[in-house]
Amino acid sequence: MSLDAYAAAITQFTHAVAENVTAFVAAMAAVGVLSMAIIQTLKDMLPLRNWYQRAYLRAWLARKQRAAGGGPDPIAAERDLVRLATAGDDKAFYDIPIEQMCGQIGAAMQVVLDYPARRADLLRLMAALAEREDVESLIAATPPAPGGKRAQEEVDARARVMHHVQRAIDALQIAAGYRWKLYLQIASFALSFLVTVIGVAMQPGGLEAVQLPGIALVGIVGGFLAPVARDLLAALQKLR
Repeated sequence: MSLDAYAAAITQFTHAVAENVTAFVAAMAAVGVLSMAIIQTLKDMLPLRNWYQRAYLRAWLARKQRAAGGGPDPIAAERDLVRLATAGDDKAFYDIPIEQMCGQIGAAMQVVLDYPARRADLLRLMAALAEREDVESLIAATPPAPGGKRAQEEVDARARVMHHVQRAIDALQIAAGYRWKLYLQIASFALSFLVTVIGVAMQPGGLEAVQLPGIALVGIVGGFLAPVARDLLAALQKLR
């Protein structure tokens, strides 16, 4: 093929892209917004966040139990955590965003560190990576009398344990938040692909008019646009 033929082919391709890009982008944006709307509706109708965060925290506490040597009871720890964080209201505890939930966990752990013997299982799990001697010394320590001071060794041990507890809460927030967003992204991809297939099938000629690569491209890009549309909607709701 000559250079003139190559140039003509490239020119024809760019013209075709320019003529169809607006409609193609509009279709991808529409698919993304529709996928976001479906996901948001499911989140509003079903306690998806509650189910996810409850299951994730229980699995996380089970992993902490193995790291702590298998002694602490994760069921008792979860019960104490919900009681201290939201007065035992597990729906209120698990329904809030992960950032707020971890904030409630941090506030609850401040109380646990003040009276560690009363919530020993919870402290042992949340401080599973701390020095065991520090944790056990706090649990065995006698609370000071009103107006009294704690021994310096206890103060130092408390500071070291609190550091590990805070890092554990940070790790929980990062990991749980990342997986929640990942699952929503996967759901948006699947819904975008499904919406595109249904939309094409409803047109004259059905799926024969558009090949699978084109449908997949619209679905994938729509899946990427769905979280953007969701974030824009959340920002607009905050301005109201």
